[in-house]
Amino acid sequence: MVLDNYRSRLLRTDLLSFNSFFIITLITIIIFIRIINWIITNIFQIEPFQHFYFGVILLIFICLMTLFNLFKNKSNLFKDILLTFSIGLIIDQYVFLIVKEKTGQGYWEFPSYFGMIILLICFSFYVFLLSFLKNNKRIKKLVNSNLKNDNKLLLISNIKHLFLVYFTIILIIIISRVYVFLIPEVSFLLFGYEIHHLFIGTMLLLFLIITVIVFYGLKLNKKLFHLLLMSIGIGIGLIIDEFFFLITGGITNNDYWNCNTLKGLFLFLISFSLFYFSMYFLSKK
Repeated sequence: MVLDNYRSRLLRTDLLSFNSFFIITLITIIIFIRIINWIITNIFQIEPFQHFYFGVILLIFICLMTLFNLFKNKSNLFKDILLTFSIGLIIDQYVFLIVKEKTGQGYWEFPSYFGMIILLICFSFYVFLLSFLKNNKRIKKLVNSNLKNDNKLLLISNIKHLFLVYFTIILIIIISRVYVFLIPEVSFLLFGYEIHHLFIGTMLLLFLIITVIVFYGLKLNKKLFHLLLMSIGIGIGLIIDEFFFLITGGITNNDYWNCNTLKGLFLFLISFSLFYFSMYFLSKK
């Protein structure tokens, strides 16, 4: 309670200072992760863990907790630290995993450091930008214009919203699979590196959940609300489709259609579905 009151006063008096604290915490977490991996690599002679994927799972968990407003009885500081930790895990290895597939360059080499720093700068800028936009009169007018419901950013409050997100996830998985089946030779390339759609979904979900948390409490008009729900579904769907493919070291299209990868996909989807609908009914209590 004392920490929450302190956080509230900090937000009211100096939003810029709070964001600075948030970014410093993120940098501290990344440095801590690097130190732990250095110890594991140099003392225990073990390859660095791919903690990126743990960060992705944690991000989905935070997203669902926010969607169903299950953080309402938790400390806001707890939610912020949990999200920051998830972001740190993701940012630290995001570029490393993309570059590794093509060049084989390691976690401790220049591209990994450079990519992590660039992502950290971009993310920091985005967080500060959102803070200024939150108090912009035009933005407030946009999110509150033509309001005919009580939707808050972002809260699933009925069955319609529940299935809008869920069917979007299923549809995106089907579209991704059909696309890869019909056009297997075409991949999304950035600076010569293949970007798997899991990485696209992760970045989309990351920026969406940050936007949601910063703007939480403002009301959306119906179209924006549904668009945001569908965007969340797109991000989660892209992640689920390739999670087991990449975490098991998959590279080729044969790996993508491998029996074990498909089993992993269905296992992940079933587990997610049970968790997703359970959280909805839990939020109704």
